Amino acid sequence: MATVRVEPGEVVVHLSPGERLGALHGDLHIPRAAIRAATVTSEPYSLVRGLKVPGTGWPGSIALGTWRHQGSRDFFAVRGKGPAVVLDLDPASSRYRRVVVTLDDPGAVVRQLAPA
Repeated sequence: MATVRVEPGEVVVHLSPGERLGALHGDLHIPRAAIRAATVTSEPYSLVRGLKVPGTGWPGSIALGTWRHQGSRDFFAVRGKGPAVVLDLDPASSRYRRVVVTLDDPGAVVRQLAPA
């Protein structure tokens, strides 16, 4: 399962070796200034839209990699049925518009990113 580490200047999405293979992608390093919002969803598969290029997907079971939709890109590291953190990003500061990652406690990431 992927992990999300909140650091002073960036958020790092660390993928497991299997996720790296399925997503055809390495870890993501997202500048904190690029994050517009962080929320939790219990239905991460409902956010999957567009074409998977590149990545691995099976409806309701796995979404790993990049999905392209109407000129933007979303990144998914979603496996199983658990909740996920959703990071909405500034497209001018990041190659992705949204990053969605299943985690045991996505609320912890949202709390860490909340303004002080």
